Amino acid sequence: MVRLEFVDYAKGLAILLVVIGHLLQYNLVGTSAKELFDIIYSFHMPLFMFLSGYVASLSIGKYLSRKVEYIQKKVYSLVVPFVFMGGLNMLLYKHYSMEYILNLFRNPDNGLWFLIVLFCIQLWYLALEYVCSKLKFNKRYLIKGFVGVVFIAMIIVLNKINHEFSGLYTSPIFYVMFFAGSYAAKFLEPFVKSDIVLLLSMIGFIVLVPKFHMWQCNSSLLSLSISLFASIIILRIAMALEKGDVKSDKLLLFGKSSLVIYIFHFYLIKILIDIKIDTSDVSVLPLFVALGVIAFFVSDICVRISNVISQNRLFNFLILGRKVK
Repeated sequence: MVRLEFVDYAKGLAILLVVIGHLLQYNLVGTSAKELFDIIYSFHMPLFMFLSGYVASLSIGKYLSRKVEYIQKKVYSLVVPFVFMGGLNMLLYKHYSMEYILNLFRNPDNGLWFLIVLFCIQLWYLALEYVCSKLKFNKRYLIKGFVGVVFIAMIIVLNKINHEFSGLYTSPIFYVMFFAGSYAAKFLEPFVKSDIVLLLSMIGFIVLVPKFHMWQCNSSLLSLSISLFASIIILRIAMALEKGDVKSDKLLLFGKSSLVIYIFHFYLIKILIDIKIDTSDVSVLPLFVALGVIAFFVSDICVRISNVISQNRLFNFLILGRKVK
């Protein structure tokens, strides 16, 4: 599959937001930090699901007849790093118990939750696409839309009756955003590229995002609307970067290495976890710019660490999920 440069730009922007979000969560306090934290957390992980769905839709077709190979590939790239890094955390933080390992799967937010949740969504999406491929209907966008709604409804029901495992596994917004990204890539590219849609998305985001508060009970419709608006805005920024005269090779690299940065940035941030900086006297925009610079350097360090680790075949597989033939 040919890589889409604008998708890598979008993933680069998204992973920088993730790093900024965790800097805000662990190292900063104060009014401005709280405001910026709420803005970023209103959409940054659903945005990643949207982009993951966008990419998945472009390659899933060739795996419908090679489903075992697809699952094996996702186990290597997502499950193996999740399990290995969870085990490493157990050693680092001295949680020597089987309960810790079991809890890692029951409540994946104790580890690199995005990896294992994305794995579950990828399996769900493979089943969805397989069902669609078996239904003979000329208007593919209608049949995929119908099957998608049915599959999402199943997730909503499962989320209601799920008591054993973390709600992250069956969080409807992640499945909806993944499906929205896959649907946009296949059928809605002109819609995404429309300037009117961009303007409406910007207005919608500006109006709705102040209503979102991370640690309060936000309505599903509010969270979904903000996430969709933000995803369109980020995609359009990424498309503009792709067409621009000035290219950012680093941002592209961050996009291509987004999972690597996701895995390692926690450890760099937690080195300074005891430091709490009060941001009450700093406005949101300067704070965002300053954290963006820090996130850029943190991401660059993560990529450099991965380059060193990738030289070892075993660690390249266990930590980065790359199986070398």
